[in-house]
Amino acid sequence: ITLRADDELLVMCDLENLTRLNESEDLNISERRYLNTSATKDDKTDKNEESSEMKERVFVELLMLPGASLLGKTLGNLRNFMLQDVIPLAIKKRRTRINSDFRMVRSSSDKLVLRTGDRLLVEAEKQHLSSLNAIENIVILQEFDSAARATPFKRYLSLTTLILVIALAATGMLSILVSALTGVCLLLLTGNLDLATVYKKVNWQIFFLLAGMIPLGIAMNNTEADMWISGHLLNFLSGQANWIVIGTLFLVTMVMSGVVSNNATAIIMTPIAISVAKGLGLDYKPFLLAIMFAANFSFFTPVGYQTNTLIYGIGNYKFSHFVVIGGILSLILWVVATFLLTRLF
Repeated sequence: ITLRADDELLVMCDLENLTRLNESEDLNISERRYLNTSATKDDKTDKNEESSEMKERVFVELLMLPGASLLGKTLGNLRNFMLQDVIPLAIKKRRTRINSDFRMVRSSSDKLVLRTGDRLLVEAEKQHLSSLNAIENIVILQEFDSAARATPFKRYLSLTTLILVIALAATGMLSILVSALTGVCLLLLTGNLDLATVYKKVNWQIFFLLAGMIPLGIAMNNTEADMWISGHLLNFLSGQANWIVIGTLFLVTMVMSGVVSNNATAIIMTPIAISVAKGLGLDYKPFLLAIMFAANFSFFTPVGYQTNTLIYGIGNYKFSHFVVIGGILSLILWVVATFLLTRLF
């Protein structure tokens, strides 16, 4: 087969190679094929003009989280629900399909439906990336353009900085906060990061969550709600062995962290743990450690922590995988932590 001018090819490649194809002066990315519509002569524009426009666009891979507004939409009608000038190109299903032909966009754009955990490849102008990032329950996984592609030197420098940050914190030479800030400053000074990217990557939801939950903890203390809860726990745990008391608090906190964020769980359970320790006349340190560890043992649900949700979407996992594997791991850690905290204190 001899390729001729205006021929269209359906290719399968990763985002980086797709970016290289987009940079070629002899090729143009055609959205008509992806959207399952026919090309007309009126749709064709000057190649040099289109190539110049495409140079200002980037490819972005989006992850669909639970509750995303695009869930249930097909690739064929997805553009009606996207932002202006954002072109959906392809869907990568979370679960691999047995029939690979079904994954071809050309023949199944009206059959492929976005589900939780699917990844959507779109083409967008750089100025619209902030709007994409602002959409709730949609995460930008990767962004590829010619200007943003890192050089080998920057890759090695980033890796070296990461190892340095971990080493300084692990050896105790610097605190983890100072070590992390040192690494960020190094990346900023070498041009690997810019302040706009840093501000964009900060998880501001954590700050607002803490700002809202800390007053909640104070309110529980002022209204003696923590005393009321701890009083019921004291009645239940009175006369029990120390390991039963610590184990019960650990289990309650761990279960709560599976459906509530670990920060909120720790803020709610900490005053309760202190009240229980004082009521039983015990040292509060093992109780605080139990809350600290248990609040971060949310391995048994994909919604307990954002990282769990990301892994659930990117990997080929089911909810039952977290319940079984994560549940077994959580139970093992519960038993081990309860034993160690009881022995050490």
